[in-house]
Order: sequence, then C-alpha cells, then structure tokens
Amino acid sequence: MEFEVVSSPRDGLSNRFSTEKLAWGLLIAVSLVMRLAGLGTRALSHDESLHALYSWYLSEFFSYEHDPMMHGPLLFHLNAGIYRVLGISDFTARLLPAFAGTGCVAMLWLYRRWLGRRGAFAAAVLVSLNPGLLAYSRYLRNDIYICLFTLIMVWAILRYVTERNPAYLFWLSVGLALCFACKEVSFIHGTVLGVICVGFTAVACHQNRWKITYPSLTAIPWGDCAVVLLTLALPFAAGLVHQLFGWDPLDTRSALGQARTARIALSLGALSTLIALVWFGFTTRLRTWIICFAAFWSLQALLYSTLFSNWGQGMSSSVAGSLGYWLAQHEVQRGSDDPLFYLSLHLIYEPLLIVAACMGLKRIPNPARAVFGFWLLGNFAIYSWAGERMPWLMIHISLPLCLLAGPTLADYVQHLRRARQQAVTALLALLCLHYTVNSIRANGPNAASQAEPLYFAHGGEHLKTAIGIVERQLQKHPDKHVLIHPDFSWPLAWYFREKNASYADTIDPLPDYAVVALVPLHMRKAYVGTEWTPRGTFVMIHWPRQDWHAFTEENFKNLLQEPEARRRLFRYYLFRDIPDPGPGEFPQPNSFLLLSRNPAP
Repeated sequence: MEFEVVSSPRDGLSNRFSTEKLAWGLLIAVSLVMRLAGLGTRALSHDESLHALYSWYLSEFFSYEHDPMMHGPLLFHLNAGIYRVLGISDFTARLLPAFAGTGCVAMLWLYRRWLGRRGAFAAAVLVSLNPGLLAYSRYLRNDIYICLFTLIMVWAILRYVTERNPAYLFWLSVGLALCFACKEVSFIHGTVLGVICVGFTAVACHQNRWKITYPSLTAIPWGDCAVVLLTLALPFAAGLVHQLFGWDPLDTRSALGQARTARIALSLGALSTLIALVWFGFTTRLRTWIICFAAFWSLQALLYSTLFSNWGQGMSSSVAGSLGYWLAQHEVQRGSDDPLFYLSLHLIYEPLLIVAACMGLKRIPNPARAVFGFWLLGNFAIYSWAGERMPWLMIHISLPLCLLAGPTLADYVQHLRRARQQAVTALLALLCLHYTVNSIRANGPNAASQAEPLYFAHGGEHLKTAIGIVERQLQKHPDKHVLIHPDFSWPLAWYFREKNASYADTIDPLPDYAVVALVPLHMRKAYVGTEWTPRGTFVMIHWPRQDWHAFTEENFKNLLQEPEARRRLFRYYLFRDIPDPGPGEFPQPNSFLLLSRNPAP
C-alpha cells in the first residue's frame, strides 16, 4: 500500500521561503509567547507541586526513586537540570512543558506531505490555540511531553512506510523510549499505533489476496513498525506476568521481588529477540533493530536507575511497577465516573474540532487519513474505558482531532467565495470564535476557577497572597515556624521547602515555636482569640464541578422538563456562570484559615 503525498516539502521551496516559512516562524514564536506569558503567576497545583518538589530533591541532593504513582523519571530529570541551569521558581518549573507544547506546534511542519501545506499550518494553529494543549503546556505534568513524543512516533511510522529508510525505525524507537520514560499512557499509545500497523499489514495481505510468502510478508513496512513497537516494549509487561502468577508487582525493594522481576524481564527480552530474529532474519534490518533495542533500553536504564545510582529498585519499579500499579488503579475509578467524560469536555471546549474532523474525513488521502482517524478512535475508546478519567488526558484525543480538522478549515478558508459554502463557512467561523474564546478564558481569567472543567485539583486564586503573608511573618521571626495542617501539605511543601515549616495532625494547642498557622476552617473557634488573629480564609484547592456537564439520566431529564435547567446550562456553556456550592453541596473547595500569633504584651 503506497501513500499519496499531498505535497512534497521540497516543492517550490525557493518561491515559498518568504511566505510559508515566515508564517510558520511567526506561528511558533506566538505559540511560545502564549506559553511563557505569566507562566509563574498562578500557584502550583497539588500534582504540580509534587513534580516540582521531587525534581528539586534530585537537583539539590541527588535523591530520587521511581514511584509509578508520580509516573516516569524523565520529567524529574529534566526539571532537575533546568533548576541547575536557570534556578528554582514556578516559572522554571513549568518552562520545559512550555517548550514541549511549542514543539508540538513546530512538529506539524513535518506533516505537510500528508496534510498539505495549508492543512498542516491550519492544524498547527489549532494545536497552538487548543484550550487543553495550551493549558497543559503551562502546567507541570507529563502529558504535553507524551503529545510531542507521540507526534514523533506517528511521523516516523508514516515516513518509514513511505520511504522504507531504516533511520525512521530508529526515530520510532526514540519516540517510544521517551514515552516509556515519561508516563504509563505509553502503553495505550504504543498499543494503538501497534494495532494500526498490524491492521495495515493485514490490508496489504488482503490486497495480495492472501497469497503471502514469508519473504513478502516480512517485507511489508507496516509489519516492521509493529514488530519494533512490540519487541522494544515487551519487557515492560513484567507487571502483568507478576499478576498472572499472583505475585506483587510493587515488591520492588526486596531481593526476592527484584530477582523475580529480573527473571521475567530477561525472559521477555529473550522473547523479543526471538521475534525480531524471525521477522527480520539475519539482514541489515536486524542490525537496525539491535541499535533500536539498545537505544531504547539504555535510556530506560539511565533514567529509571537515576543515572545508574539505584539499579535494583529503579529497574524493578520500571518494568514491573509501572504497569502493575496502574492496572490496580483501574478499579479505583479516580476522577470522573462518566464513561462519556471526554466527549462532554470536547463538546464544551472543542465542537469546532469535532465538526471539522467529521467534515474532513475525505480530504486527507489514504492511508494517512486512516492512521489519524484510528489514532483518534483508539485513544478515545481506551481513555474512556480506563478507570482514571482526568481532564488532562483529553489532550491525547484533541491532538489527532487537530490533525483531522486542520485540512478542512484550510480548504474552507481557501474557497471563502464559493456561494454554496458560505453557510458552512459561517458556522465554522462561529465555532472558531468559540474555540478561541474558550482557550483565552480557560488560560487567562479562569485559569484558577472552579468553573473550568479543564482543570482538576487546581490551586486557589489567592493562594500566593497567603504564601506572601506567611513568608513575611517568617522573615520577622526567623527562629519560628509555620505550622501546617496535613490537609494543606501540597502545594505548600514546595513553597516552604527551605523554610521553617512543620506539619502536624494534632495542633491543639498550637506550639510556642509557631508564629503562623494554617488550620481547617472548623478549628476557627478553638484558636481565634487573644493569642491568635485570623488573617483570612484562602482556597487551597478547587475541585471541578463535573455534575454540570455529565451525561446522566437526571441531567437529561432536567433539561427536557425544566426551563431553568436549560437556562443554567446555556449560561454555563457560554459564560461559565456557575453558582458557588451550597453548604452541603459537593465538591467544596479545600480552604484553610490563616492565623498569625499576636505579639506578646
């Protein structure tokens, strides 16, 4: 099966240098500015502070052990390096995600041959402005890195099956290696791309009426990509093998647990080698596979062992703990319990992408259209099925949507004067406005608002004001402490990492060494008096109001029967007008009372 190339990157290069390249340069520059502007203004959220603080431990004390709860080691090593070079702040903590988000925009330059020049540019504009992709380019999480690495993998697959240059198998292995060093969703993305490659291998066999010989089968380039994806990642299935035998995949510290993991991983590695030998044979392609395998596992060993300083626990935790931990989390059902959670988010933020992608399915030549389409459908199906449904995961569905929608929008812009397209163009223009407003609002005035379902466990709007009050008190009394109730440890553990901070469950009475304290609101009467003065109530964490957009029977019934429910939903959809939760309504913001000790008489 051969690709139809929309446009070669070399076509008319000299004539387009001053227009196309200038446009791309401006777009990338604007995308970077959008991601850097005010990057350190908002307080770090709960999860961000975990990533930031453990990166600081690695930077300052070379102290880090892989824990699958906080995903892969790549983020921590990257942030530790940036701290060393540029210092430690909220801005530098989020700097590399901003670069990765800009990299996603720039990466689409390489997709012009399949999307067309205008289509690729339009897709890049959509990625640059996408509410979720922009938000999580300004957020210290792993997911924007995964988006960039997945783009590398898809590009490498498409180039390899087009040109059959072994160098693109190496790029595929690099993208996969970075994914596995970053976050466990790499299992999802690797599986989706692997199934696509197997599917196209089957299509090639069908086109030959299944008259396939071993040499002709192993010459199908899609099969090469599928074998590389499978064999490189296969040792990471050790966690699944542990569970099949009733062993604990999280037993990564005991000698027995590490020995079991080593035996399983080496056995799976031997199986990978056998599969590669059968498929590639003793050819130059086998040499390419050996280089890919060595590069993949060298990176895993380097990062999971913390630069070879923690070999046993680090590697056991990687090949067994990563998959083992997240398989167990499937039943926990953290986040939303709505299986259509991601559909509701895309209807709120990105109806433009849904409409344009559906309209444009015929506009990208096969098989690139099928690759992007199955990438979208595979991600949507698996993420919707998985037990943990969090808003940051929606960007893995948004990315292929942008690739499918871009050529459609470019085509309609190119033919604005066609009368028969004016109504459709007007609809798309309205949806473009909605898309842009959503992005600006979610990343600007509502960046710390409970009304935006794009965020989860987000830091309160005035949290940095409270942090400033505490820091001034500690400056006045350098021998005293801030006492923090454990309910408010994160993100304050990050902000007070080098200050006198103590954490205690029982703080009645408040100890003498405390000059300022953060306590739950219900403790107000116990402390406010002659010795302590309240300095304000502050929101530590906002929890999203997911009930407003959930696909539930009660919501549909209310919309059909109650005009007021329809008005509330309309105002929420357009203006994010949402009432504060009542006294007994869930979820309540996680708020604290800030107390300062009165001066001695």
